[in-house]
Amino acid sequence: MPKMTASDVKQTMQRAEATAARVGADIPLDSVLTAQEWEQLHRDVFDGSDTLEHLRDYARAHYVPPVAFLLVTLTRIAAASYPTTVNAGLGPTPLNAYLVLVGDSGMGKDSVISRSTKAYSLIRTSFPEVLEERPLGSGESLVSAFMSPAPDKDDPAPKPNPRVLFTETEISNAETLMKRDGATLRQNLLKLYSGSTVGNATKNSVDTVAGGTYSTGLIIGAQRGRVGALLDNPDDGLPHRFMWTELLDPNVPSQLPKVGPELDAVQLPKAGTVIRACDKASRQVKQRSRLRLTKGYTGGLDSHLLLTRVRVAALLAVFRGHAEEHGFTDDDWRRAGALVAYSKKVRESCNERLQASAVVKQMTREEAEYAARRKRIHQLVYKALKDSEQVRVSEITNPQRRWRNDAGDMIAELVHAKAIRYVDKQCWIICKGEAWQDFVASLSTRPK
Repeated sequence: MPKMTASDVKQTMQRAEATAARVGADIPLDSVLTAQEWEQLHRDVFDGSDTLEHLRDYARAHYVPPVAFLLVTLTRIAAASYPTTVNAGLGPTPLNAYLVLVGDSGMGKDSVISRSTKAYSLIRTSFPEVLEERPLGSGESLVSAFMSPAPDKDDPAPKPNPRVLFTETEISNAETLMKRDGATLRQNLLKLYSGSTVGNATKNSVDTVAGGTYSTGLIIGAQRGRVGALLDNPDDGLPHRFMWTELLDPNVPSQLPKVGPELDAVQLPKAGTVIRACDKASRQVKQRSRLRLTKGYTGGLDSHLLLTRVRVAALLAVFRGHAEEHGFTDDDWRRAGALVAYSKKVRESCNERLQASAVVKQMTREEAEYAARRKRIHQLVYKALKDSEQVRVSEITNPQRRWRNDAGDMIAELVHAKAIRYVDKQCWIICKGEAWQDFVASLSTRPK
């Protein structure tokens, strides 16, 4: 075999890249946004901020989608933020944040999470406790996660652990936990997002985590059609407490940015900082509160989107390093609005996929039930006529009380196929037809 020259190798690589480009051009973009809308989203979120542009370039250099990488990073900051809060005019609220990474198996959910963990494993803080990371468990285990056992043998009592990040890259586990009899996972997730008091009570002990004494974040990975555990009960507000993102970067440049310097560690505000909201955000929050008081209007199924946007804006301010001094600005609020609007589209697309899947399942179930009833009628016709010359249709259809009309239609189908015929149509009496033997043969060949 002749040895390949450097020129041969270069030509081979060029041909491979050209083939890959042609194949890629033939694959449609599976996203809630077009390629142009993705480009606009990136401009709205990253452009004009050195810190955010650096994060975008870092993500691309490591082959992870920048928007998803940013949201995972913000969720990590939220989990580590206690005792920092944000005030948009109605009193301080925690930065607790939830995130759903939407993508089929193999889309890289674990890669995005692990890359963020590596990039921001050291979040600079003056707080003595570190961020604890745990898999998602039952509602009871969520509470116990904030009560870590003390390492001191002389003092075995659990000590408060105020910062916990939960991750679950397979939605099926969360679905199983939520559907268990007596499950408290969903209720506790609602409380944890709000920073409310949560607790477990057993015969031997009562564990309580007081409201306002912790921060947390939750990251869940899910396929678009497998999010029923989160969307099945939208009235409780859980779906719009989450940010939702796809794992895509349709406009990634052919020449990726060089890795360059690593990302700077995030400096959290000093303990007790209350992040101020910009005037525009405060006005919108107060207007919504006034509508709630005067009209009973909460925003419907999007009632928590405004609070989620406030928290995203505050987290952006922390990430960009000006939260403690300036609060979150109009610019943070604008960028958060772009992220929340995109998140809502992803959530709605998941809901549409879920509803379409439910319709298909219902149709499949109804078709299977109809086929089973049809098979039963055919068997009853065969049984009635195999040793008789004729029989009344009513003897076959009347016992089928709940689906008598369907039974009549199935008899009509057999008449049309000439498997049977009417001896006396006025009295609805049937007998074997000229295609009777073919009908009998079809019965013997059907799967049981």
